Amino acid sequence: MTKKVYIIAGEPSGDFIGSKLISQLRLQNKDITFKFVGGSLMEKELEDTNTKSLFPISQIAIMGFIEVIAKIFSLKKLIKTTIKDIEDFNPDMVITIDSLGFNGRVVKSLKKQRDDNLKFQNTKFVHYVAPSVWAWKPKRAEKLAKLYDYLLCLFDFEIPYFEKHGLKTYAVGHPIVESGADLGNKENLIKKYNLNPNKRYILLMPGSRMSEVSRLLPTFLETAINLKNKYEDMEFIIPTLTNLIPYIQKHNQDLNALIITETQDKYDSFKLASMCIVASGTATLELSLANLPCIVAYRVNYLTSKLAGLLIKIKYASIINIISQEEIIKEFIQEKCTADNLTKASIKTLNDLKTNDNHAKVLSILKNLGYNEFIPSKKAAEIIISILN
Repeated sequence: MTKKVYIIAGEPSGDFIGSKLISQLRLQNKDITFKFVGGSLMEKELEDTNTKSLFPISQIAIMGFIEVIAKIFSLKKLIKTTIKDIEDFNPDMVITIDSLGFNGRVVKSLKKQRDDNLKFQNTKFVHYVAPSVWAWKPKRAEKLAKLYDYLLCLFDFEIPYFEKHGLKTYAVGHPIVESGADLGNKENLIKKYNLNPNKRYILLMPGSRMSEVSRLLPTFLETAINLKNKYEDMEFIIPTLTNLIPYIQKHNQDLNALIITETQDKYDSFKLASMCIVASGTATLELSLANLPCIVAYRVNYLTSKLAGLLIKIKYASIINIISQEEIIKEFIQEKCTADNLTKASIKTLNDLKTNDNHAKVLSILKNLGYNEFIPSKKAAEIIISILN
């Protein structure tokens, strides 16, 4: 019997996870019909069925308390639109990926209908990627247990936080280990864009959300100009998303960095570049996987920062540093995120490339995330199919 699965991914990293999951689900069970909110990667997996996202995920990929408030009315409208689409589809399972601010509100409405015996009596609610309750707001674990039937988390150490509240939880490994970020080929990039192989290349990765890019790109570009003035042989590449190109091009005129949008080009650039200046997020894991040195920077709205400071109980921002409990990757957050600081750290990183290799530490951490041991999306799909059956 054909099963119906509705998937919601609220940002680019979730789109990647969703695409891998869909691929594995279709390999393991041909009789699943999908509808979704997601991005181009999920659409590509389902292009043979002509299934499109309900709306572009850029509309809900918003980070920060104040930033969300500014978009509250449009977000409420999109939540209602999503709920209505799921009601019409009447799926056997709803899978939400990360983005609990949006997904939690959708599922809360659907779960209430099930609890009131109105609809969805046979629908299972599954969340993929646990909130970091070990870092801040631990009470979210209990709230999640009231909303969902199952949870797929990334790390083994997360399981007890949720199972103590009665939520059946499985650890499946981190999806980044199957991204291919470590399999780039710099020769392909050199040939494709007619690059000078004798130049040194630095990557600038200011984030995947417009709110991140608008705050970080000017500082990254100022840093790049400083470096270019010091090193005549230096050029810059900005891997980004298509929807961010107009903003980046507008501010890129002085530097004239190469802008690339294809995932394979990005991974090829990891093998070409000497280092990367990157926004805190999933990209730091991609760079670690590719063994490309980087420095991490991040800045949010001032009020958002103050509110977060009251709630967050961890010392570091990037997952490599959080897991290792030491600053393997240099971080510059909020007031420390200045062009002067990033310039000095970049020069130090470039000078230390041959003497300060943390790859052994990073590789050990990545192995704990499933690298070279199993395929996280395959494991997740096996669990989901067992639940569906």
